[in-house]
Amino acid sequence: MTSALQLLHTYLSPVFLLFFFDETVVTTYVPPAFVASQKLLLAGLCYIGKLVIGSGMCGTMAELLSGEKDSVTIHDFWGNVRDFWALTMLMHVLKVAFLFLVYFWDQAAQLTLLGACLDLPLLFLLSAAVLHKKYHAKTGFHWRAGSFPVRAMGPIVMIFMFQVAVFFPQTYLPDLPDQGHLFLILISKYLYVLLFILITKFILDGLPAVASFYSSHRELLLINPLGGGTIWEGLASLVLRSDPPVFTVIKALTPSPYTIRMFSRVFWRKRYYKPGVLVAITCYSCNSFEAYKIAKEFRKRGARVVMGGPHVTSLPDEALAFCDSVVVGEAEGVWASVLADYEKGALKPVYHAPPSETQFNQVHQYLLQAPAQEVMAYMETSRGCKFHCYFCAVYNIYEGRRRQKPVSEVVEQIRRLRSKHWCFRFIDSNIFTDPAYAKELFEALIPLKIIWTGSSSIDIAAHEDCLRLARASGCIGLLVGYEISQTSPEKKQGGKLKMADKYLEYTRKIKKAGINVKGHFMFGFDSDRFKDLPALWRFCLSVFPSWTVLSILTPIPGTQLFQDMLTEGRVMNANWKRYTTFELLLRPRQMDYAILKALYPFAKMFFFFTTSQNGWLLIIAVLLILKIFWTMLSPGFLSP
Repeated sequence: MTSALQLLHTYLSPVFLLFFFDETVVTTYVPPAFVASQKLLLAGLCYIGKLVIGSGMCGTMAELLSGEKDSVTIHDFWGNVRDFWALTMLMHVLKVAFLFLVYFWDQAAQLTLLGACLDLPLLFLLSAAVLHKKYHAKTGFHWRAGSFPVRAMGPIVMIFMFQVAVFFPQTYLPDLPDQGHLFLILISKYLYVLLFILITKFILDGLPAVASFYSSHRELLLINPLGGGTIWEGLASLVLRSDPPVFTVIKALTPSPYTIRMFSRVFWRKRYYKPGVLVAITCYSCNSFEAYKIAKEFRKRGARVVMGGPHVTSLPDEALAFCDSVVVGEAEGVWASVLADYEKGALKPVYHAPPSETQFNQVHQYLLQAPAQEVMAYMETSRGCKFHCYFCAVYNIYEGRRRQKPVSEVVEQIRRLRSKHWCFRFIDSNIFTDPAYAKELFEALIPLKIIWTGSSSIDIAAHEDCLRLARASGCIGLLVGYEISQTSPEKKQGGKLKMADKYLEYTRKIKKAGINVKGHFMFGFDSDRFKDLPALWRFCLSVFPSWTVLSILTPIPGTQLFQDMLTEGRVMNANWKRYTTFELLLRPRQMDYAILKALYPFAKMFFFFTTSQNGWLLIIAVLLILKIFWTMLSPGFLSP
């Protein structure tokens, strides 16, 4: 019972979603005139909503209870909706058919109360059917009535009685206030989901073959912690959750005896901790605090923890205070050694070695048979960057190395997915690091007839043949780092910044070629002053990208900027949670720290909404929505 409650309280979203799709709840908050005129539409939407939530919930809870999965992703949820919507609808049809027969026999029957009584047998049927469909062929379990723990039925019966009792006030107290009815409906949804969890757990306890199928003496947990320091980061992770590329690399290089479980940007729960497992954690600076906390708790329970990623590569000694080993740089060259030493019980403190072509080929072969969603998240053509910007950590992460994936392998990877996927996103830091390679790549992509986006330095516009080929190959958008404006003295530093005088010219060429630009600008350089903000705003508006991102200069570990600011004593905050590039951490030379810290969040939003195409579209959309609501609330709307 305790474990069932813990699971339910970890994933309460089905309870609230089922509540909000209840017809009584919807009609309480929708204008009566709209309910009267659109009754069938509302009923249909409510039913579809309950069907989707119910079918996704039953498959997801089965995965969590069986040990197949440890956390929930949107992709897995929709997969369960696809697999079980028909089965869930069948249970609804059986319930409605039975209630119709009862009503036909006795029109005075209390159908609401009777429907609640039907939930127990129907949930047993639904749970058994879901488990049979998911695990019978895979695990080969057999149904044996004597193997089910009859004593475990006590909590199920108790919760069922509570659920039925909740319907008594709704049935026999028609004068109950609306808030009372809503509260009882919420409680009934809570008990309904809990009842399904208890029933599924009861059935699984009688099917040990399922639990043993997903248990392993060798477990590898891959963790990408949630971070960023804001509640929006956590809320966004519920929808925009994807595995980092290093997960694919490690999965490709890990032999099959290991059971791999992945936790990417999830709200962390105590039940995820396990003893006797190997834990690999990757992190940036902004989520390193959470990474260290997770690593520390795993080690307390007897697990072995290896950490890597940009932050650990830059500060390995700091990370070693919380884990057993650190991987400095790229994982391909050391992962086989990490596993071998782990199995011998002799992990080294630091692993550092360049990757080999054999290891890259091993990853490529894995991508040719990996799930499409995973491959789509790992569309990489090159690593490294030709520039060594003093505020960027890419050069340090790859130790100045640049490498390109053979174009034939990129084409092979895309051809495998081309029948079902037509839009791709390349994850390269700079897809135009090597002009000759970029030209070869774009030419090879043209026959595939795909569309794609990626990141590029703006000097792609200086090579008109490459720019033309990029568009012909399907490029519809590029993320371009402008960093500074045309008038900024920082362009004297050379490198990438010296192109500032040609920003507008190059941007026009890219747009003329039919490629959208997502612009990334920075503020907070030593030469920046408050009076420079209007000039930067005018420059951003002149560029008019599809998206405008205005970040604040941040001393990311591993950059020359970080070392310089530490030496000068200008770092104002050592809390890694704040190192998101959207919080002021440096004391400016020519601006007041407190004023800039208060001003920047507003400037960031103002720049986005007023200097980008999508910002303008969002403003128009908000105004239209407000107009629609104002019209709906005005007197006479929907009146006969």
